[in-house]
Amino acid sequence: QCGGTLISKRHVITAAHCFWKDSDKNTSCNTEDMIANDIVRKNLKVVVGGTCTMADSGANCTEEDVGTRIGVKKLMFEEFYEKGCSGTKDIAIIELLHDAPKDVHHVCLPHLHHVDELSDPSLRVSSFGWGSDPLNDYENETTPFLQKVDLGDRMYCSGHSRADINIVFVIEV
Repeated sequence: QCGGTLISKRHVITAAHCFWKDSDKNTSCNTEDMIANDIVRKNLKVVVGGTCTMADSGANCTEEDVGTRIGVKKLMFEEFYEKGCSGTKDIAIIELLHDAPKDVHHVCLPHLHHVDELSDPSLRVSSFGWGSDPLNDYENETTPFLQKVDLGDRMYCSGHSRADINIVFVIEV
């Protein structure tokens, strides 16, 4: 399972490696290793607007907390994906069958002309996801709750040798 971000009422950005045919095997990282678009359209449902991964009384999550499932119209990755697993262009765009519900909002991406403003050191950045949380008994499994981490200027994100793990590091002074 992979996370993604709603970037319009009908588009989700995610990692292209989420669509490798066999994520357990070492692939050549070519677009030929990707699941075909017709299989993705037939089998994938995207959940939008959720803050829990499953409705569960133990996790205190309701069906409403899980979000809305929407089918896929199209998967686009060819022009956003760099062959060879270099990690520099690992992007896929999913077009949904219909718009997300009105109460589900997409993120606001910066305009190309405002990218320089992102280097402002006073800018506050947060990361969201369902990663593991060893401090709350979810060391070897993902937490069912949406997590938030505020990223400061002494933090950076680093990939792990396994493509499904990302880590936030804090630089000590």
